[in-house]
Amino acid sequence: DYMISNQRLYIRRGILSKRIQQTRIDRVQNVNTDQRFRDRILRVGTVDFDTAGTDDSEFRFVGVSDPGKIAAAVDQAQRAAASG
Repeated sequence: DYMISNQRLYIRRGILSKRIQQTRIDRVQNVNTDQRFRDRILRVGTVDFDTAGTDDSEFRFVGVSDPGKIAAAVDQAQRAAASG
């Protein structure tokens, strides 16, 4: 389960036990999308976030539909957080 707010990015995993991974939106430096051939057929992809000041190299949204839209939503959230 993935969520984007104007403050944070969240990844929530697990059914019986929950693991929540989060980072502040202002720490996101780069957003990279990846859609391999098979992913394009299935209309899914991966969005990989590079974050500042953390060793959290595995912060990514995997198997999401329209990864470009996710990257644009993060960009919009960053602009909203910076403006107010």
